[in-house]
Amino acid sequence: MFLDKRSLDMMKILIQHPQIKSKELETLLSLTRRQINYSVQKINDSLETLQLPKIQRSQNGHFIVDKQITDYLTKSSFSIAAEKTYYIPTERERILYLILYLVAKTEDVSLTHVAEILEVSKNTALNDLKLANETLKEFDLEILYSRVTGYNIVGEEIKIRKLIRVMISKLLNVYQGNDSIARITDISIDQAHDEIKSIEKKLNLHYTDQSFEIMSYVILLNERRVDQGHLLELNFHHGLLEMNRTKEFRITCEMLGKYKNWPQQEKEWLVLQFLTASLQYTDVEEMEDDTLVAAISDMVRLFEEKSYVTIEDKKTFINKLLLHLRPAYYRLKYHLTFDSDTYHHFIEGNESYSLLFNLIKEVVIPIEKLIHEKIPKNELSLISFFFGAELMRQGITLDNKVYALVVCANGISISKILRLTLSKLFPNFVFLPALSIREFKKYQKRYDIVFTTVPINSDKPVFLVNALMTDVEKTSLSHQVLKELGLKDDQFSIEEVMKVVKNHTTVTDEIALRRALEKLIVQQIQTENDRNSIDATLPSLEHYFSDEVIQIVDQVTDWKEAIRVACQPLLDKNAITPDYIEALIEQNDTSETYSFLGKEMAIPHAATEKGVISDSFAMLILKKPVLFRNNKKVSIVTPLAIYNQTLHLKAVNQLAGLAEDNERITRLLSAKDPFEAFQVIKNESQESIV
Repeated sequence: MFLDKRSLDMMKILIQHPQIKSKELETLLSLTRRQINYSVQKINDSLETLQLPKIQRSQNGHFIVDKQITDYLTKSSFSIAAEKTYYIPTERERILYLILYLVAKTEDVSLTHVAEILEVSKNTALNDLKLANETLKEFDLEILYSRVTGYNIVGEEIKIRKLIRVMISKLLNVYQGNDSIARITDISIDQAHDEIKSIEKKLNLHYTDQSFEIMSYVILLNERRVDQGHLLELNFHHGLLEMNRTKEFRITCEMLGKYKNWPQQEKEWLVLQFLTASLQYTDVEEMEDDTLVAAISDMVRLFEEKSYVTIEDKKTFINKLLLHLRPAYYRLKYHLTFDSDTYHHFIEGNESYSLLFNLIKEVVIPIEKLIHEKIPKNELSLISFFFGAELMRQGITLDNKVYALVVCANGISISKILRLTLSKLFPNFVFLPALSIREFKKYQKRYDIVFTTVPINSDKPVFLVNALMTDVEKTSLSHQVLKELGLKDDQFSIEEVMKVVKNHTTVTDEIALRRALEKLIVQQIQTENDRNSIDATLPSLEHYFSDEVIQIVDQVTDWKEAIRVACQPLLDKNAITPDYIEALIEQNDTSETYSFLGKEMAIPHAATEKGVISDSFAMLILKKPVLFRNNKKVSIVTPLAIYNQTLHLKAVNQLAGLAEDNERITRLLSAKDPFEAFQVIKNESQESIV
């Protein structure tokens, strides 16, 4: 633990003046009793990790400092007269130092070595070794003891190399971490500094100070591992060879001649250190990443669409994002990042950035598709900062937007359709992620309005809506919401239009005219908001079905068997894992979360990570209905396996239309075979308008 100036001054006084009282200490240091107690607790926490006696207080208020404390601090070069702060590492920090020491070792390491390097007793050293082994489980590594070579970290070399990056990165953030790393590893980074500076000049870029330091240590420790015969596995990159085409690869291999005899995989790993290092500056015009630039451009476009904010100098902003995202791209693609809460803690503590963060999670899809990886929350937080800084530069705030929550009890897909419908109906609102009823009850962040499919209590305006709204319902809802919030409705009111028409002509069917006008207004709204929509390109319901995934049976024993039987075609075609079926059963084993459409259809579905391999639907038609947990009688069970989170929306909307069409449902239930049932589905797909 870092003994700050206050705690250090207190330690000096306590050692110089044994038996001092709290009141005297308050006067000497000009502190309150609360501040004194806090610093004493901080000092005692550090002493406890070193297995030293804590500072005590006698009954008459004197502080008591055990002689062991004075002796330890004296042996550790602690000087009462010294001006520099003494640093006592926390237990967690000692573990990091211990791991780095074992990775970088140049000699056999015994328990005595560990105790000496950490400046602790052998008992503490043994405990630290156990805790270090627990930490290493995250990396799939472990510490083993050999009588010949002492303590060693064993496991795949690529995992050890990744471990080095993480340890160096974390320890450089520790007080006096740079000095401690140099002492523990016994390396000087001056030469590495010079090499990196030369490469920076050749590449016309400048790494951040933190990346510069991390690379210096990582490069030299990699060199030590290679010299000791610890080589990377040949296929550590799993065939991802695109780094060979980068300027970094050409320049680095050309300039670092001492590595020319290294195995190819070691050269590639060396180059990755440069590719994944964060940049302070670069000539972005020369960067060779057209696909990444395209993905970033798509991300910015999505941000503008969802936030209704225009980025003014888009080209410059995209270049700035590229500056940050290019290293992140390689870190993520080569699995060289470990998610943490370093930046996300700030996001969670700031309402404006929390709102922005939720928006960024939705617009990074083009990047995630490019790297085939989910972006960790810490990286998402950094991207949020970039967008936040740009909005501030333009004098824009998201605080004056209307933030809308969607609460839907009908499951993931229906929630998405409802949210999509509402976002088109209210294009100037910022729609937060859809919530279940239970999630809403726990939701404590900002929102201004709620759209819900079930009655709920809130101190904000609540609008009860159907999951699948008709045109008339959309028009009515639009007027209600805008009136409630005191916002301007850009559409002419139907009453105004009706009045004008009546003044200039004879209306023979007022009801029909009103409905026609309502439909016209809805179409106008949708036309305005669908200009950039990709709905027309989304697969229809027919795309997800064939007679091979449709089954017709007389009856099943219960709803659980209905789900298992319905999912079997998906399992047979490797669209799901067996775990997905169990996840559906577990998720539906409650009266609250069950998803259904219309009067007859259930659509069990769960998150992708529960066991979805590819997009696919299936259907089980029961001649005798089965009772689900929510007492809903169901004759059609349609499990959905959703891998891509947007492609299925049109199909599910059409499925909802089918479920609401009593005539087609009757035809499905009376189908003699799967082929006939598929024709009913096919007709719905062709006739529906999305």
